[in-house]
Amino acid sequence: MASTEIPVANNIHSLTNGIENHIEFTSNLTSPEPQVEDTTITKFCLDCQVSITETLFSQKHSSHHVKPVHRDTSVREQQFVLVDTISQVKRDTIPKLQNSIATLDEIRIDVDRCYQSVTDSITQKFDTLARLLEERRHAMLSEVTAITQNRQDRLSEQRDSAYNTLTIITNCCHTAINATFESEDDPNLLATIKWKRQSLNDLLAFPVQEAPEPPCAMLFDSSGMEEIHNLVKTFGCIQSAGASRLDVQIKGDGIKHFVVGRPARFNITIKDRVLQIEKASLVVEVVDDGSTEKTIATVTELETGCYDIKYTLSKDCVHFVHVRIYGQSIQNSPFRVDPKKEVEPEITFSRIPKKQSKPPGRNNKSPPKYVMTAKNTMIEDDLIMRVGIKGRNKGEFINPQGICCANGKILVADSNNQVVQVFNLDGECKLKFGSPGRVAGKIQRPTGVSVTNNGNFLIADYENRWISIFGPDGKYINKIGSRKLLGPKGVTVDKNGRIIVVDNKSSTICIFQNNGKLLAQFGTPGNRDNQFAGPHYVAVNSNNDIIITDFHNHKVKVYDSDGQFLHCFGSNGQGNGQFNAPTGVAVDSQDNILVADWGNSRIQVFDSQGSFLSYVNTSAELLYGPQGLAVITDGQIAVSDSGNHCFKIYRYLQ
Repeated sequence: MASTEIPVANNIHSLTNGIENHIEFTSNLTSPEPQVEDTTITKFCLDCQVSITETLFSQKHSSHHVKPVHRDTSVREQQFVLVDTISQVKRDTIPKLQNSIATLDEIRIDVDRCYQSVTDSITQKFDTLARLLEERRHAMLSEVTAITQNRQDRLSEQRDSAYNTLTIITNCCHTAINATFESEDDPNLLATIKWKRQSLNDLLAFPVQEAPEPPCAMLFDSSGMEEIHNLVKTFGCIQSAGASRLDVQIKGDGIKHFVVGRPARFNITIKDRVLQIEKASLVVEVVDDGSTEKTIATVTELETGCYDIKYTLSKDCVHFVHVRIYGQSIQNSPFRVDPKKEVEPEITFSRIPKKQSKPPGRNNKSPPKYVMTAKNTMIEDDLIMRVGIKGRNKGEFINPQGICCANGKILVADSNNQVVQVFNLDGECKLKFGSPGRVAGKIQRPTGVSVTNNGNFLIADYENRWISIFGPDGKYINKIGSRKLLGPKGVTVDKNGRIIVVDNKSSTICIFQNNGKLLAQFGTPGNRDNQFAGPHYVAVNSNNDIIITDFHNHKVKVYDSDGQFLHCFGSNGQGNGQFNAPTGVAVDSQDNILVADWGNSRIQVFDSQGSFLSYVNTSAELLYGPQGLAVITDGQIAVSDSGNHCFKIYRYLQ
């Protein structure tokens, strides 16, 4: 794009030239040589931006705006300083501003193009919808017309038959009367009367159809109208970063320090609840200070708007981390990262035998587990068991998400491996099922899991936009929610066997019968107490109340079984009872509410009213982006530790 001409910049150039000319002329005043001509500068022409003598004023500038000029040496020195300052402005500031304006002009053009593209897409999609609706309307009207015409033809036939019968009976009656009363002298009168009477009896025996056949009954069944209405209300979504900078949150040690040769990691959360960027639009580069060598960091999408960043450096020097979204640096980028000395790794375990743990009572906590570090420091921890490592084999995970426990089984959905795995309470993988695909029976992006009252497995598939039902043997049975869900995340079953689904993408909650019929839907996008912004997981308590984590609003919200808002708790922060994007939620037998705090990498425990009780102690082996939660037994909780590619079982104080 051609550079935009800046009138202000041109004026500065003219002003600088005028001052330089003025100084050049006034510098001659110090010369001892006699002046032949009038060269004494006495005025400055504001219109022409030049210094002039009295002669030039009278000849060319008498009608212009001028101001007097004094021959003060200190003024002349300040003029030189001013020229230097203006020259610096011309050299440094003005080009930057011109480039900035040119870039803004280009962005404005891109915005116009984007507007045209989006409006064309909206028009096309809604024109398609309108065409489909019109085609359906035409088809149904044609069907009504055909049914009506068929019935009219049938009724016409019935009418003609009845009319012909009526004519025959009427004629027979007339001829009988004439023959009986007008031909009394006829010797055959008796035979005629008997014949006419027999004919009338035959006609009387003829069945007379009083009601039409088939009956005239027709109506329009609009039972699906409410579902269509709900779909149309939530159809489409404008994703935009707005005119201001994105609200981006970065957490993790890897944004401040690194160890040479060891992976450094941090999290990026795009907190603009409207925009859902593609992973390819997020680029993270690490640059060696003083060189142009770049290291491209690995970006892994943990869930919509949340990313895990990992990089490894080989030089023991200061580096800078550049974070760009859609080619633009985020605020405060680049970030300085300093090398630090490697700390010897802790000697940890992948599994603590279950027999070593006993469910604690409320006031009788069993002896805690400890982890021995290389420095012989004992760190108390509530970890009972860790199951899984990074991988794609049986018992391994890439990105574990939803988790549930029922009938002595622990189900875990792995969204990146596109499978669901079933473990026993000892952490042994007994079943792995699912294969990627976008047809019934396949699993594209499993995010939530639950178990029905008859033992079937419910799998929330975010990409396929439905809930898949599998048997206990992993065989596909059916799916529900197709064309009703936009992006399901969490799923659970309430006390009445109803299936509660969190539609993360539309920020609504759907309630289904086990046969797939949509019973109710509640919630709208927004930041009010009774609205949602990217809800994640769901649980029910003993009252059958529905408890939902609201990711971007940093709250937990409670509704009754009919979808009426009751109360909510939590706010954004790191203190007790605060959240930084809550994810998993579970309820124990005492109606305590356990919440996975994704951004703060912790698990908090609340009472049924949302009052903070305690944390689950995870200090020895920290969580990294916890997702789903499930109560195993009283005092034990399972959590999907997505960033550490495993699930863990902890004890907690009830």
